[in-house]
Amino acid sequence: SVLLALTVYAYTQKRPGGVEFWLIAGFTSQLRMSHPINATYSAPDFDNVTSSEDLWQWLSYSLPSILYTTNTGSYSLGSQNLLMGYMAIRVQNVKEPKTPDEYCLFNKQVVKSLASDGAACYPSDITPTTQETRDFVALKTYWDKELKAQSSEEVGSRLRGPTPPWIWASADQN
Repeated sequence: SVLLALTVYAYTQKRPGGVEFWLIAGFTSQLRMSHPINATYSAPDFDNVTSSEDLWQWLSYSLPSILYTTNTGSYSLGSQNLLMGYMAIRVQNVKEPKTPDEYCLFNKQVVKSLASDGAACYPSDITPTTQETRDFVALKTYWDKELKAQSSEEVGSRLRGPTPPWIWASADQN
């Protein structure tokens, strides 16, 4: 029982209460800050992302400002923490159904009747048989446009990692 008491005492001294709260609160407060794009416009904070344009602006301007120090004197998580390696957002999609009701678990007749309006059932889980492994054509188009507008130095600072973002890669490859 003395050993148990000493273990509990050592644990509480090494890990004082509230540390987890402040760790999470510090990170979420950074996510909830708006970051300037130029002198008149700011990217939305995470809570106010409502469209794909807002999302791209948040990923392009706000998130790098949160993770990496952008100028002397500005606070970022990177100024207080050592960030190991690059950050990658891995997107997983499911395959398009061959027929509108292929993956329907319920209401097949309703989905069939609405198929002319574009209704379809998609897989509810990503498995090796339902995972989409094709390249993301829309993302490649976006990056091609972005890369043409930038110098090779800018491209190297924005596009990092073992595979281009539009090419599907397994978890083992990433």
